[in-house]
Amino acid sequence: MAIALDGPYGPHHIPKKFVLITSLVTKKKIQLISIKVKRKIQLNNRWDKYIVPLPFNVIEFTFHEPLTVKKDEYEKATQDIIRLME
Repeated sequence: MAIALDGPYGPHHIPKKFVLITSLVTKKKIQLISIKVKRKIQLNNRWDKYIVPLPFNVIEFTFHEPLTVKKDEYEKATQDIIRLME
């Protein structure tokens, strides 16, 4: 399952609680993936700076270390995610 961390209504690069709570309840790790696109159209008038990759492009995926969310480390997990998204 894939879920956008910052949700459909923003704010930009602030993780929503749903993903972290789901990970906590199911005892599954969160696999963070960063995507960089070489040629793109970026919609700057939207809160999420939506990106449309152009055809015949170079797209780079970075798979970060899986993140385990523990009940007593909820805020730490949130801060780790924000740091990785910057």
